[in-house]
Amino acid sequence: MSSETDSWTEYWQAGQKTTFGSVDDFRENTHLKTLWERLLEAEVEGKFLEIGCGNAALSLLLIQLAEERSVNIDLHAIDAAKIKKNEEDLDNLTLHSETPVDTMPF
Repeated sequence: MSSETDSWTEYWQAGQKTTFGSVDDFRENTHLKTLWERLLEAEVEGKFLEIGCGNAALSLLLIQLAEERSVNIDLHAIDAAKIKKNEEDLDNLTLHSETPVDTMPF
């Protein structure tokens, strides 16, 4: 691992959820949620790949939006750093920790 990856690993292992707030910010901060909803106006359904996911906060938001719209979603989230599994055990989210993007079979 590179020193840059080591730094991110330390950050995520310290329990950080995102680089811009907490996962709960999506649920509680209507402005932040509205911003991402506008950016994701297209159908939130199908398969998604989040690259450089950290602890997959954006994937969790996509799952929340999909649930609100009653659509199916399947997410794979990858990061080169070692990331902690989210407390929420979700069937539609697969985390690929310590995985450089160029090694993924996508």
